This record gives sequence, structure tokens and C-alpha cells, in this order.
Amino acid sequence: MTSKYLQFTKYVNKSKEILNLANKLKLNNKKYTLINITKYLKSLPYTGYKKDFFRKRKSSEILKSGFLTGCTDAALLFMSIGKTLEYPVKYIETIRKINSHEGIEGHIFVDIYFDKKWHKYDPLSGFVKDYNIYGKCKIVYKGLDFTCLKKRNRLYCLDSLKKLKIFSQKVLR
Repeated sequence: MTSKYLQFTKYVNKSKEILNLANKLKLNNKKYTLINITKYLKSLPYTGYKKDFFRKRKSSEILKSGFLTGCTDAALLFMSIGKTLEYPVKYIETIRKINSHEGIEGHIFVDIYFDKKWHKYDPLSGFVKDYNIYGKCKIVYKGLDFTCLKKRNRLYCLDSLKKLKIFSQKVLR
């Protein structure tokens, strides 16, 4: 059941640099290791949304760039580090609302498996009780990353804000 969530994908990938970083961030305790990963992610410069980068960078590219454009970048890099350390990790896409002018309000979380259960986690702030910490939201997708969406036997690749918006509107109805 959890081995599926150890798989790497096109965007949650493994590299020598990610392995080196994972080994530097690893501590004796899994909880403290996760907190250490979050501290590292929070230390990276945050540029905010950039259309040219949105869902186009692999985790290894995010690491090499040295900056995050948002929670998607943080989640992808967090997942790569976690999977490198052999922690099963799920990608969790949530949406609060869709604004016609401003786009989508949402957040990416992860679920991480250890101590024989799944834990909700925000790669940018740490452990959470639920996914509504930034406002009431709906889970749009749980899986390996944003490229692996299946709904009613149809595959969706949410690699652009426009596709995410269309998909989310269908789910939020």
C-alpha cells in the first residue's frame, strides 16, 4: 500500500544533489528530519507565482535554482527529499476558491507515512491537523504529483494554471 508512494515521477525525481541534501538534513528521528527539511525549504528565497516556472520544473531543477515560486515547488522538493530517505509521501492538492480575475486560491500539502500511519504535513510550515489551516478547502487530488491525476478513467495533467482551473471547477461543483 505505501510502496507506491516511494516511486519517483517526472517531477518528483532523484538526483545526486537531492541525495546529498537529504543526507545532510537527515536526523535520528523522522519527525525532526521532516522539520529540518521544512526549515531548509523556508530558508530558500520565495519569488511568488511565475507563469514561466509553474509546474514546469522538476524537483532537481528547483533545488539547482535555489528558489521557490510557491507551494507546488516546495511540495515537489519536499517529496523528493522524503522519498530519497525512503519515507512514503503523497501529493495533496487543495483548492479554496477560484476567482475569475486572480486565478486559483489553494495550497499543496503532503501526507507522509511513518509510525504505521499517514500524517498531514505542510512542507512550508510542518504538521497540520487538517488541510483547512488556510481557509476551508476541498481536496482536488491525492497522488504521486500533479501529472498523475485520474478521474473517471480520464487522465488529467494539471501542468498549467488554466488546466488546473478547469479541472478544479469541475471538482468543486
